[in-house]
Amino acid sequence: MTLEEALAEIQKLRDENAKHRLKNKELSEEVATVKAERDKVAAEKDSLSQSVVKLTEDAEKTKTELTAKIDEASKSASEKIKAAEVAALAIKEGLVDRDALKLADLSKVEIDESGNLKGADDVIKALKESKPYLFGTASSSSNPEKKPPPEETETKKATEMTKEEYDKAKQELLKPSK
Repeated sequence: MTLEEALAEIQKLRDENAKHRLKNKELSEEVATVKAERDKVAAEKDSLSQSVVKLTEDAEKTKTELTAKIDEASKSASEKIKAAEVAALAIKEGLVDRDALKLADLSKVEIDESGNLKGADDVIKALKESKPYLFGTASSSSNPEKKPPPEETETKKATEMTKEEYDKAKQELLKPSK
Protein backbone atom coordinates (compact mmCIF):
# COMPACT_ATOMS: atom_id res chain seq x y z
CA MET A 1 0.00 0.00 0.00
CA THR A 2 1.28 3.35 -0.91
CA LEU A 3 1.41 6.46 1.13
CA GLU A 4 -1.43 8.03 -0.77
CA GLU A 5 -3.57 4.97 -0.42
CA ALA A 6 -2.84 4.90 3.30
CA LEU A 7 -3.76 8.59 3.61
CA ALA A 8 -6.96 7.99 1.65
CA GLU A 9 -7.77 5.04 3.91
CA ILE A 10 -7.10 7.18 7.00
CA GLN A 11 -9.34 9.95 5.65
CA LYS A 12 -12.04 7.41 4.90
CA LEU A 13 -11.78 6.04 8.45
CA ARG A 14 -11.85 9.58 9.88
CA ASP A 15 -15.03 10.38 7.88
CA GLU A 16 -16.59 7.14 9.01
CA ASN A 17 -15.55 7.89 12.61
CA ALA A 18 -17.12 11.39 12.35
CA LYS A 19 -20.39 9.86 11.14
CA HIS A 20 -20.33 7.43 14.07
CA ARG A 21 -19.66 10.26 16.52
CA LEU A 22 -22.61 12.25 15.10
CA LYS A 23 -24.81 9.19 15.27
CA ASN A 24 -23.61 8.54 18.85
CA LYS A 25 -24.33 12.15 19.81
CA GLU A 26 -27.86 11.96 18.34
CA LEU A 27 -28.52 8.68 20.13
CA SER A 28 -27.17 10.09 23.41
CA GLU A 29 -29.50 13.09 23.11
CA GLU A 30 -32.42 10.77 22.35
CA VAL A 31 -31.56 8.60 25.37
CA ALA A 32 -31.40 11.72 27.56
CA THR A 33 -34.82 12.85 26.25
CA VAL A 34 -36.33 9.41 26.89
CA LYS A 35 -34.83 9.35 30.41
CA ALA A 36 -36.25 12.83 31.13
CA GLU A 37 -39.69 11.74 29.91
CA ARG A 38 -39.44 8.55 31.96
CA ASP A 39 -38.53 10.59 35.08
CA LYS A 40 -41.43 12.99 34.40
CA VAL A 41 -43.90 10.09 33.99
CA ALA A 42 -42.54 8.46 37.16
CA ALA A 43 -43.03 11.72 39.08
CA GLU A 44 -46.60 12.04 37.72
CA LYS A 45 -47.23 8.42 38.64
CA ASP A 46 -46.02 9.06 42.19
CA SER A 47 -48.16 12.19 42.41
CA LEU A 48 -51.21 10.33 41.13
CA SER A 49 -50.54 7.45 43.52
CA GLN A 50 -50.42 9.89 46.42
CA SER A 51 -53.65 11.51 45.19
CA VAL A 52 -55.34 8.12 44.94
CA VAL A 53 -54.23 7.24 48.46
CA LYS A 54 -55.49 10.58 49.80
CA LEU A 55 -58.79 10.28 47.94
CA THR A 56 -59.23 6.72 49.21
CA GLU A 57 -58.58 7.87 52.77
CA ASP A 58 -61.02 10.78 52.34
CA ALA A 59 -63.64 8.43 50.88
CA GLU A 60 -63.25 6.02 53.79
CA LYS A 61 -63.51 8.89 56.28
CA THR A 62 -66.62 10.23 54.54
CA LYS A 63 -68.11 6.74 54.40
CA THR A 64 -67.51 6.29 58.13
CA GLU A 65 -69.04 9.68 58.94
CA LEU A 66 -72.07 9.05 56.73
CA THR A 67 -72.57 5.58 58.16
CA ALA A 68 -72.53 7.06 61.66
CA LYS A 69 -75.05 9.73 60.64
CA ILE A 70 -77.29 7.12 59.00
CA ASP A 71 -77.12 4.95 62.12
CA GLU A 72 -77.92 7.95 64.31
CA ALA A 73 -80.85 8.99 62.10
CA SER A 74 -82.12 5.42 61.98
CA LYS A 75 -81.94 5.12 65.76
CA SER A 76 -83.70 8.46 66.20
CA ALA A 77 -86.42 7.46 63.73
CA SER A 78 -86.87 4.12 65.48
CA GLU A 79 -87.23 5.88 68.85
CA LYS A 80 -89.83 8.26 67.42
CA ILE A 81 -91.74 5.41 65.79
CA LYS A 82 -91.58 3.45 69.03
CA ALA A 83 -92.89 6.43 71.03
CA ALA A 84 -95.70 7.06 68.54
CA GLU A 85 -96.73 3.41 68.45
CA VAL A 86 -96.74 3.16 72.25
CA ALA A 87 -98.75 6.39 72.44
CA ALA A 88 -101.32 5.03 69.98
CA LEU A 89 -101.58 1.79 71.95
CA ALA A 90 -101.88 3.68 75.25
CA ILE A 91 -104.65 5.88 73.86
CA LYS A 92 -106.48 2.74 72.70
CA GLU A 93 -106.16 1.46 76.27
CA GLY A 94 -107.78 4.66 77.54
CA LEU A 95 -104.84 6.90 78.41
CA VAL A 96 -106.27 10.30 79.28
CA ASP A 97 -103.17 12.46 78.92
CA ARG A 98 -100.45 11.66 76.40
CA ASP A 99 -97.89 13.51 78.52
CA ALA A 100 -98.24 10.67 81.04
CA LEU A 101 -96.17 8.50 78.67
CA LYS A 102 -93.12 10.31 80.00
CA LEU A 103 -93.56 8.17 83.09
CA ALA A 104 -93.36 4.94 81.08
CA ASP A 105 -90.08 3.05 80.68
CA LEU A 106 -89.81 2.80 76.88
CA SER A 107 -86.39 1.16 77.05
CA LYS A 108 -88.16 -2.20 77.40
CA VAL A 109 -89.97 -1.67 74.10
CA GLU A 110 -88.23 -2.90 70.98
CA ILE A 111 -89.00 -2.97 67.28
CA ASP A 112 -88.26 -6.31 65.62
CA GLU A 113 -87.05 -6.85 62.04
CA SER A 114 -90.66 -6.95 60.81
CA GLY A 115 -91.37 -3.55 62.34
CA ASN A 116 -93.59 -4.93 65.12
CA LEU A 117 -93.42 -3.65 68.69
CA LYS A 118 -92.27 -6.06 71.36
CA GLY A 119 -92.93 -5.29 75.01
CA ALA A 120 -95.26 -2.34 74.48
CA ASP A 121 -98.24 -4.17 76.01
CA ASP A 122 -96.23 -4.90 79.15
CA VAL A 123 -95.15 -1.26 79.49
CA ILE A 124 -98.73 0.02 79.12
CA LYS A 125 -100.00 -2.65 81.52
CA ALA A 126 -97.35 -1.70 84.11
CA LEU A 127 -98.23 1.99 83.75
CA LYS A 128 -101.92 1.20 84.04
CA GLU A 129 -101.33 -0.83 87.22
CA SER A 130 -99.01 1.70 88.85
CA LYS A 131 -100.98 4.81 87.85
CA PRO A 132 -104.60 3.79 87.14
CA TYR A 133 -105.83 7.38 87.40
CA LEU A 134 -104.09 8.11 84.07
CA PHE A 135 -106.49 5.78 82.30
CA GLY A 136 -110.23 6.04 81.83
CA THR A 137 -112.51 7.72 79.39
CA ALA A 138 -111.09 10.79 77.83
CA SER A 139 -113.16 13.91 78.29
CA SER A 140 -113.55 16.58 75.72
CA SER A 141 -115.14 19.98 75.72
CA SER A 142 -116.70 19.28 72.36
CA ASN A 143 -119.46 16.81 71.68
CA PRO A 144 -119.28 15.41 68.14
CA GLU A 145 -122.81 14.01 68.36
CA LYS A 146 -124.59 17.26 69.16
CA LYS A 147 -124.38 19.89 66.48
CA PRO A 148 -125.49 23.46 66.98
CA PRO A 149 -128.86 24.28 65.47
CA PRO A 150 -128.66 25.95 62.08
CA GLU A 151 -129.21 29.67 62.03
CA GLU A 152 -132.57 30.58 60.76
CA THR A 153 -132.32 33.27 58.18
CA GLU A 154 -135.37 35.21 57.43
CA THR A 155 -135.87 35.66 53.72
CA LYS A 156 -138.72 37.56 52.30
CA LYS A 157 -140.11 37.33 48.87
CA ALA A 158 -140.05 40.46 46.77
CA THR A 159 -143.84 40.58 46.82
CA GLU A 160 -143.81 40.71 50.63
CA MET A 161 -141.32 43.62 50.84
CA THR A 162 -142.01 47.30 51.03
CA LYS A 163 -140.56 49.54 48.35
CA GLU A 164 -137.72 50.62 50.67
CA GLU A 165 -136.86 47.02 51.67
CA TYR A 166 -136.94 45.97 48.03
CA ASP A 167 -134.61 48.82 46.97
CA LYS A 168 -132.22 48.04 49.84
CA ALA A 169 -132.12 44.28 48.99
CA LYS A 170 -131.62 45.11 45.33
CA GLN A 171 -128.70 47.41 46.16
CA GLU A 172 -127.12 44.66 48.32
CA LEU A 173 -127.40 42.14 45.51
CA LEU A 174 -126.05 44.51 42.85
CA LYS A 175 -123.18 45.72 45.05
CA PRO A 176 -119.87 44.64 43.47
CA SER A 177 -118.07 41.86 45.35
CA LYS A 178 -114.69 42.62 46.82
